[in-house]
Amino acid sequence: MKEKSRYERTTHFFETINSFGSELMRTTSAGESAWCATKHAVGELGYVDCLIYLINDDGELYQSAAHGNKNSTIKDVLSPIKLKMGEGLCGHVALTTIGEIIPDISKSSRCIVDDKDRCSELAVPILSDGIVVGIIDARHPEKDYFSDHDLNIFTTIASMLAFKISQEKALKELDLINKELAYQNEEKQKRADELATANKKYAYQNEEKQKRANELVIANTKLAYQNEEEQKRADELAMANKKYAYQNEEKEKRAEELVIANTKLAYQNREKEKRADALAISNKQKQKQSSELIIADKREQKQANELNLANIEHEFQKKLKKRRTETESIAKELRQFIETANSPIFGIDKHGLVNEWNQTSEKITGFKKEEVLSQNLVKTYIAESHQEQVKELLGKALKGEDTASYEVPLFAKDGRRVMILLNSSTRRNSEGEIIGVFGVGQDITILNEYKENLESKVKTRTQEVVESLEREKELGLLKTKFVSMASHEFRTPLTSIKATSDIILRYYDKLSREDIDERLKKIKREVEEMTIMLEDILIIGKSDAQKLDYNPELLDIVSLIKDIISEYQLSESENRQIVYEISDPVICVEVDRKWIKHIVLNILSNAIKYSDEGKVIEITIKQRQAGVSFCFKDYGMGIPKEDIKLLFEPFHRGENVKNISGTGLGLAVLKKAVELHRGIIEINSELGEGSHFRVILPGTKER
Repeated sequence: MKEKSRYERTTHFFETINSFGSELMRTTSAGESAWCATKHAVGELGYVDCLIYLINDDGELYQSAAHGNKNSTIKDVLSPIKLKMGEGLCGHVALTTIGEIIPDISKSSRCIVDDKDRCSELAVPILSDGIVVGIIDARHPEKDYFSDHDLNIFTTIASMLAFKISQEKALKELDLINKELAYQNEEKQKRADELATANKKYAYQNEEKQKRANELVIANTKLAYQNEEEQKRADELAMANKKYAYQNEEKEKRAEELVIANTKLAYQNREKEKRADALAISNKQKQKQSSELIIADKREQKQANELNLANIEHEFQKKLKKRRTETESIAKELRQFIETANSPIFGIDKHGLVNEWNQTSEKITGFKKEEVLSQNLVKTYIAESHQEQVKELLGKALKGEDTASYEVPLFAKDGRRVMILLNSSTRRNSEGEIIGVFGVGQDITILNEYKENLESKVKTRTQEVVESLEREKELGLLKTKFVSMASHEFRTPLTSIKATSDIILRYYDKLSREDIDERLKKIKREVEEMTIMLEDILIIGKSDAQKLDYNPELLDIVSLIKDIISEYQLSESENRQIVYEISDPVICVEVDRKWIKHIVLNILSNAIKYSDEGKVIEITIKQRQAGVSFCFKDYGMGIPKEDIKLLFEPFHRGENVKNISGTGLGLAVLKKAVELHRGIIEINSELGEGSHFRVILPGTKER
């Protein structure tokens, strides 16, 4: 690459970097980005050998991409090696994070020589947020091949590659976060489904429990009735037994009477027949009582069977009570799960009033459960810009449509906005009627902030790269203009100096003292003009690097301007008439003597240069409430309006200057000097009538 001119190298560099940037944006992995850098940047720029190391999970540097001896036509590194941190030049640069050039590998103990044909080496770090993620290493068969320019080129490539690697890493982390969030939502949906199933099962068990309770009431009523009937049968049986005993007693009496009747048979035949009839009637009654006793036994057996059924029902009720206790325990555990879940869970009724608010909801919003119960969720805790959207979401849930993965902003107690990723489901009672909405969410506030910060960071870094490339392009154009200007502006005075000095040397003994002095003065003027031009160039360069010195002191600006102009007139052959208009004889402000001299001489020299001899130059110095202003007015050729807005750009000159010498740097230096004083400069000009430059500087700073 050293055989090309700097301009060709710069132009080729910009074209290659632009192409590389486009290719780099299409890569999808760190390895692919590394190969893109070696082939579309390093290789295209003409370097013969390059290796890109990336840091693996073990903290080692491993060869991921190559250009040159380590790479064939395919994307494959031949015999790749790994380096520990601090090992070799690449390991050393990875520790120090500072790019380094080794002019002669054979004289450096840090270099690892794995290719005898390579004599010089360059290594730069690939930094992401100040952390080394890789190294770009380049070698060349010539000693002392690499320069600071090559170091800057590889640093630029490393910066673009680091940005792309950081972007891919951030996208991978975001993808992992999204997958984890999706998995958590899926798990939460499962828990919500299990909760809904448990609620339905609990409602069914309550319904069954109510049925058993009703049946138990009926059975108890029936058992009481049966006990009452059994008591009646027992009383009847007791009365029958008493009657039967009485009848046996009567029977014995009749037997005794029969004995008496047998002794008195004749007399008592009629009585005997009567007693026989009475005995027959008694036997019939006894038979009837025996039948009733059998019926009573059957009734008693029936009551015993009914009592057995009641005992069986009682055992069933005990089991049902046990199951109810277990169900209540499960419901209690489920309630505890809802309260202590690490996700915000809340519920509302059909009217949108809060009736459920777990501990995580309290934690992320700051509102206690007792503060939010019976409050309207949408009107009280949702931002007005999202109320209609959330109403529509909850309205769908109240119609029996479950909703998932909606972002809902909640107001926190401290005024913050908490972003919730919400899944909602319909709540129903035991009869299946809709009674409200049950919501399970995920706090994604930090994730949203992370995404926004990441997007902002990517946008900022992209803008920085674009601006950097634009600055490099502008610098290239500026350097091109400088080379063109310098080749002309330096050649002319140097040619004049050479010609004048040749005349003096050749005709020294033939020239008079006055002729020699005149020619020496001309050489001096040419040297002074070249010195001024070089100073202007140095000032422009230092201002771009922000290295301009500014040392203000309290000075009389009137006396300072007059002294500068007087000193300038003494050194010039043309003594132009200058008219002063001064508001106060002494005006003290804090200024830098050196930079005021640049301002005054630039404006004055332009006024003289671009106006005809004999035309006066008017200078006005006025005290202002907030500082001082000084104006220079000439009656020269004037400045075209289209050139005024570009007048302070380096190397820019008006279209009407024709062959008048100049570099286009003076007014650029003037602007830098005014900016150092925190002042402003105003220009009014008419073609053919002259120009008016006004400089306004602020007052004295408080000490």
